[in-house]
Amino acid sequence: MPGFKLDEENQSDKPVSHKIRLDEEKPLKIQLKDLRAEIVGRKVELELELSGEQAFKALPQILRVYCENCEAEDFFDLRDPKNVDLLQMVVFNDKTGLRSILSTWFYNSNGPCDSRGGHRIRIEERDFMDFSILFVRDLLRKATSAPPSFSYWKYQDRKVYLVNSLVPVSRRIRLEGKVVIDPRTRDITVLADKISPAQTDLDTFTITGADKEAWSKIFKDNEDLWMEIAPHIVGEKRILGKKCVLIGIHSLPSIVNLDGYTKVAMIRQIHIGDTKTGKSEILRFLSNEGEFPYPCAAYTPFETASRTGVLYTINVDTKPPTLTWGILPMNDGGAAVLEGMDKWRGEEMKEFREAITRQMVVVSRVVRGKAPMRVRLFGTINMREAEIKGYPFVCQAILDTPLFYDPTNVTRWHFFVPYSREDVPQELIDRRRRADLPIPAKVFYRHILWAWTRKPSQVIITEEAKEKIISWSTNLVKRFGTGRIPIFHPGFREVLTSVSAAVAATFHSTDESHTKVIVRPQDVDYAAILFIEMAKRLELDEFKAKVEGAMTVALSDLEKIIAELDETDLQIMDALVMGPASSAKIAEQLDISPVTVRNRYSTLKDLGIIETGGRKGAYLTAYGIKLWRILNKPNLDRFSEPPLIDKEIPREEKTEEVEEVEGEREDEIEKLEVKGEAIKKKVEKAQSAIDSLISDSEIERDILETMEGSPGSTPTPVDLDYLYVKFQGKYPRERIYSVIAKLIDEGIIQTTFGGLILTKRYWDYRKSVFGMGKEAPS
Repeated sequence: MPGFKLDEENQSDKPVSHKIRLDEEKPLKIQLKDLRAEIVGRKVELELELSGEQAFKALPQILRVYCENCEAEDFFDLRDPKNVDLLQMVVFNDKTGLRSILSTWFYNSNGPCDSRGGHRIRIEERDFMDFSILFVRDLLRKATSAPPSFSYWKYQDRKVYLVNSLVPVSRRIRLEGKVVIDPRTRDITVLADKISPAQTDLDTFTITGADKEAWSKIFKDNEDLWMEIAPHIVGEKRILGKKCVLIGIHSLPSIVNLDGYTKVAMIRQIHIGDTKTGKSEILRFLSNEGEFPYPCAAYTPFETASRTGVLYTINVDTKPPTLTWGILPMNDGGAAVLEGMDKWRGEEMKEFREAITRQMVVVSRVVRGKAPMRVRLFGTINMREAEIKGYPFVCQAILDTPLFYDPTNVTRWHFFVPYSREDVPQELIDRRRRADLPIPAKVFYRHILWAWTRKPSQVIITEEAKEKIISWSTNLVKRFGTGRIPIFHPGFREVLTSVSAAVAATFHSTDESHTKVIVRPQDVDYAAILFIEMAKRLELDEFKAKVEGAMTVALSDLEKIIAELDETDLQIMDALVMGPASSAKIAEQLDISPVTVRNRYSTLKDLGIIETGGRKGAYLTAYGIKLWRILNKPNLDRFSEPPLIDKEIPREEKTEEVEEVEGEREDEIEKLEVKGEAIKKKVEKAQSAIDSLISDSEIERDILETMEGSPGSTPTPVDLDYLYVKFQGKYPRERIYSVIAKLIDEGIIQTTFGGLILTKRYWDYRKSVFGMGKEAPS
């Protein structure tokens, strides 16, 4: 019989304690998705991610069944494998079934009741054991051949039950139990009695001798590593996206920044542009939906995910409601691919932006909770226009998405990679072939694990690299920074530091023990050139010139403008400072007729100071605002930093035109001396006029001749600093930056860790034109 009697000799109503064993058979190793009717009743073993739990519950260990009319009683130990059916009824609160089966067993064990009224059976719970309801999901594994729309199980949490065991403090667990059916819902689930933490590849990772040998040979300063990322995607303009993914997946968990504080250093990037341009395939490649054999990132399509599966889910069907965490907090410390981020709206997008800012998901609803969300993020997003070329400047597409309607959200991401259908010829796409991975997948995967397991104390930024970070940050923000699309913002130094550290890890800059990541000056140069290429592709420099150029008042124009403005014009400008206004409102304010106001509009519009239109009335343009500030706030920039370039450019020979421009600048400075510190900005404009007389082709010629070297010599890589020093005083530093970036973009120069080198394309062109000259170095 399944019950037992009291031990009369020991007078104990407690049986000998033993660990519950649901079954003694060897467990069948499965995944959650394998649960089906044919294995109901089988013992199984699963490795799972724990996304939520209802703990602090208890079940009885012993059920005492007794008769109130006589002294008959039985005890049923729910830990006994023979009583697993009773345990299942208690777990699922099947009171009717439990009473029925216990009554039957009681009658069979004790016979008829001695009293005339028959047995009056009562059930008493004795002693207790731990009980938890767990919400679990399968581990990140390689996706099946089924398309994503038929793989929804990967984003669902399943409910399983744990008895007589405590839940370990671990995100990844191993369960053993029996496959059962919930009688209330008919759902197939698992009733487990054994749980333990399951180790991840990160937990067990150690550096081996084979690792050191392979990494030194394959990764050390190998600038072709990007070829490992989605090799089936073709086109030179797709290399930028692959490089960003390569650097992003190698980004370090955290580093000590230049201020001495430990900061999260995981890179977040957005790939934006036309559909069917390969951006999703490039990002998916390293995920469980991609072709890489060792998934490094969790994939989630926003089209079907909404908040469920990404941040958190509240299950209100349970009592009390249960909070389960989504794919991002569950991948804290890892990586995630978010496809179709433009599909989110309203409250969900707001919560996602807040989580990105805090790097933590905070829930304050019917349930409360918070979980860290420090994740390497790879997101794809489409803008409202069908093509990215539909915008005057490519970078404007970023703001035409729900995630970045507020430009401040731009500052929370590191890379923005644009994609256009025009980037790659259709014939090249049609002729593509499947390519093998150039690096053994296991070697590449273990190198990623190496980067992910580096501690802040193991990341060393050399003093030379720190100076490079400061110098490049200043110049990149100065060249590309704009408040309209703040990719390059005042805090960009932190961004460049994180990316430079990721570059060092990617190209295996380390010590003899292979435990440290050493950030060198060439790592910073590589990161900066990558940002320049990205900015050029986004047309940020042109956008900045358009926005801020419209706000610049040249010294040579200032005297002419002031001469054309009368007192009424200046009063109208003052009236419009507080915002757009109609001619009638301005006339009333100035105590003149509306006709007089409208007559002056033509002059102000011709000078680019105001615009008029519709109900808005007249308003100051960016140029007009700048002019008003010069005339009315001369000390505005008193405490600003001096410009990076504030020196006269000495030249061996100056043309009359250059001397004339310099003379005009000096005259204007004397006239506007009363304007105080604001005059510095005008000096820069005059300096720009002088600089503009120097053509890009002149700078290109000098750079290329320097890089070719003397006749008969072997060309060697040229360091950026060498070029700056060589041409100091002849060309502005910014112009050298600009020309080098242009030559890199055109494929004439490429970057290496030794410095800049001329490409084979350049040498072939030179030979075809001149019919002689140096061969391209091997």
